[in-house]
Amino acid sequence: AWLYRSPEEYEYSPQTEKIDVYSMGNMFFSLLMGEDPFEKEYDKGGSKRVTRMVKNGKRPQLSQDFLESKNPIVKVLREAMTRCHVHDWRERASSKEIAEMLNPVWKKCVAD
Repeated sequence: AWLYRSPEEYEYSPQTEKIDVYSMGNMFFSLLMGEDPFEKEYDKGGSKRVTRMVKNGKRPQLSQDFLESKNPIVKVLREAMTRCHVHDWRERASSKEIAEMLNPVWKKCVAD
């Protein structure tokens, strides 16, 4: 689970509910890519490498297919992931903001 940690957890900074929002962004990444965030980086250099990357503002990268996808579900998950992965927790979206972003697409999918 440490691959899902937020920058402030690695920095031992004060923690708020925004650490969970950051982790939610990593779950969106896993849903889209079918792998843990930083899995390949971990294989190259272990936990210290991943910790350094997150603390320096690096985020797991989606494949080009997902970056260019026009699928509305992929698009909203991609945007939600980006909003969850904002480095400064004060600027990071709240869980309510993410839910408000996802709900219209979810309702449309359920209705179809």
